Amino acid sequence: MYMSVTSRGRIIGPSKISVAIYDTPRVVGERLSTALLQAGFDVLYEGNLTRETACREADIWLTKWTYKLGDYGFLKDAHPRLGFVSATNGVDHINKQAVAELNLRAENCPTFSSIPVAEHAIGLALRSVHGECILPPLSGSVVVFSEYSDEYAERAVAQMLMRSRQMDLGIERARGYKYRDRDDRRPSEPWSNSELAGARVGIIGKDREAFQLARILREGFDCDLHGYDISEELSGYYRVKHDSYLGIIEHSDYIFLCTSRYGPMSGPWTFDTRQLSAQEEMQLSNSDVTVLGTGAIGSIIARICKKGFHCNVRAYNRSRKPELAGIVEYVDPNAPISTPISDSNFSFISLPLNEGTSNLITDKQLGELALGRKRVLVNVTRDRIIESEAVFEYVSRGALLAYATDVVPNDAVLCKGEAPDETTQKFLQHGFVIPTPHEGECSRNALERLVDEVLVKLNNFMM
Repeated sequence: MYMSVTSRGRIIGPSKISVAIYDTPRVVGERLSTALLQAGFDVLYEGNLTRETACREADIWLTKWTYKLGDYGFLKDAHPRLGFVSATNGVDHINKQAVAELNLRAENCPTFSSIPVAEHAIGLALRSVHGECILPPLSGSVVVFSEYSDEYAERAVAQMLMRSRQMDLGIERARGYKYRDRDDRRPSEPWSNSELAGARVGIIGKDREAFQLARILREGFDCDLHGYDISEELSGYYRVKHDSYLGIIEHSDYIFLCTSRYGPMSGPWTFDTRQLSAQEEMQLSNSDVTVLGTGAIGSIIARICKKGFHCNVRAYNRSRKPELAGIVEYVDPNAPISTPISDSNFSFISLPLNEGTSNLITDKQLGELALGRKRVLVNVTRDRIIESEAVFEYVSRGALLAYATDVVPNDAVLCKGEAPDETTQKFLQHGFVIPTPHEGECSRNALERLVDEVLVKLNNFMM
């Protein structure tokens, strides 16, 4: 438990607004507490929400994984003075009836995690067809891909993305039911993940092509590309900045050697690209993709697939986004959901959970899929959008190549620290299910964006 108190039991700041922080991973709670104190808010408490710790004198409860807010009786008995800020994309875990009756206000933080969740979705798709990450841990130094040529482009980017998301550690946590840490909180480790967006990547040499690599990284992920002794075409097409050899070595997160004329060629930080597995029969590049939901997350997924991997992207959404013109082909939202999925190799679920999307994908829709096509279904939003038993049956009999998901069925039970039920267990242990434990939102960059967004939401209560 982390408290910030004076001799009177609270810290007084100029804002006169008091905040109690509940049910966050420790690293998130401590970062938010520090930022709020520096901004002049009173921080009454930072820990887990129980009837004993409920701060009724707080103006606002700042929460993250607080399922008690869905309990009508609990909120009627214990609640803040003004309302809630949920450090999540949604507020579907907060009891709307109680909020209305108590004249409270509920705010969420919808934008801080769009990039990591979208990258996590792409990482899950790539993990499904390219296998485990074989790069050194994220805590290590710069990774150098020696002997690079563009035949390895997708496989190299898959390795980079799986490393930045620390995906195999996440899969290990999920399969081991480790959704809580020793302090009975959501774990802090995933918040050390990084984002590929904005990563600084160096390309050295022009003996072997790196056009496809540059396209995926620049157009798909908006990486910061720097080159030494590269072709003018590479610089012109993908805005690769000319840099010195030493500048690339010292400042890059990843380096690709497209020549054998420059070192270093060996060492613990150098990875021989030829160690990557043989080209898989199925890959994301140039495939048919469906994105279900083109909100902030779905839009990023669509752009990565289209602009980075040259996929043919179709989208299913109630409304059409003009900014996605030329990137996606929208299908009729009144058509069966099987229509956009049927002809796709990869289908990404990025829809919010509501009455219209609950159990959107059922046995009926899956039964309408055309045969003879390998498919990967990726879900990074809510488990209840799919009919679990139907998806499990189709995965088990090979009708789906993989179900890759950050939201296994009933994962709320595991997030609460309770034992998994039979459905959850069989999903987490199935070889064709690629699970991570609801950590797509996590990254170092996302935590800083979350702090900024929380401060904006808190300030809204003062207006």
